Amino acid sequence: MGLHSSWETVDPQRRRRLTIVALVALTVFVLLLMRLWYLQVIRYESYRTLSEKNRIRYLSIIAPRGGIFDRDGRLLVDNRPSFTIAALRKELTEPDLVLDRLAKLSEVDSQLLQSRWKAGRSYPPYRPIPLLDDVQRDVLDKVQEQGLELPGIITVTKPMRYYPHGEMAAHLFGYIGEVNEAELSAEEDIDDYRPGDLIGKSGLEKLFETNLRGVDGQKLLEVDVRGKELRILQTREPLTGGKIELTIDSSLQQTAEEAFGEQAGAAVVIDVRTGELLAMVNRPAFDPAQFARGISGDEWMDLLNNPRHPLQIKAIAGQYPPGSTFKIVTALAALKAGVANTHTSVDCTGSIEVGGREFRCWKKKGHGRTDL
Repeated sequence: MGLHSSWETVDPQRRRRLTIVALVALTVFVLLLMRLWYLQVIRYESYRTLSEKNRIRYLSIIAPRGGIFDRDGRLLVDNRPSFTIAALRKELTEPDLVLDRLAKLSEVDSQLLQSRWKAGRSYPPYRPIPLLDDVQRDVLDKVQEQGLELPGIITVTKPMRYYPHGEMAAHLFGYIGEVNEAELSAEEDIDDYRPGDLIGKSGLEKLFETNLRGVDGQKLLEVDVRGKELRILQTREPLTGGKIELTIDSSLQQTAEEAFGEQAGAAVVIDVRTGELLAMVNRPAFDPAQFARGISGDEWMDLLNNPRHPLQIKAIAGQYPPGSTFKIVTALAALKAGVANTHTSVDCTGSIEVGGREFRCWKKKGHGRTDL
């Protein structure tokens, strides 16, 4: 009763103001309740999913490619562990700033990191974008020590193709590289490849791509707000690719390679009884490990502009006159037909005319009298 009397004695203008303030406060309170209801009931599933994405990180585990062995089971091509510094697109909110810091720590050109960052935008959102491949341990330690200053930057261990014999049989083995847009859009059955995946580009790596390539695994991690790993929630192990065994004899291949030295050329050794390829040499050669770790533009141009053509597979693509190797065929045919014997000889004067055309010997004055 006393409260009612007090309210009636309040100045009408002041009473009106108090009423307006109360209505505004009530409206705000109701709006807050409605918003809270909307977020917690209507949008519950959506925000729960976003929360899970912020808390959980999906990382692919790259499957090792299958090994390549010679006829006696000796390993010719293998894999080795390597460290890659990568960026997570969803967590790298200030790319310019972070990439500059990373460039100073790793002592590389920031433009290189920027270009790799931009190129990786075609990757799936959850897939790390590789910035630096096969980094040295000291660089890796610096990056990990400065982890708080590099949000969104992670280190990934992945298998890298390893060629223990260096350039030996490089053209035969071929090389691998990142799958490109042309390969992804080709008619061939590579539907399960994604940008950033490795694929055989030439040689046996390309021919037996389906056999050598494994199946990637996946790791499900729980991370804190800084992106630091807290625990592993789930792991699906990768499946290693299948191995292939060649008819190549690695000892014979090595001997043939050494016999060439610095000379350019090619040699093929075949078992005439079975037709098996025992060795195939192409000189000069290249180091396939360059492509496995990611060949630079300068390295690629050096190979392309080399006048000795190290990328050419001379044993099957080189065009050479048959020369003395063909004399064995004609001599055997002449002996079998009875038009020549072991005492037959010819006089090489330096040229011979056949069908109105003159064919010259490599030796201008000829070889003189030459027996079979």
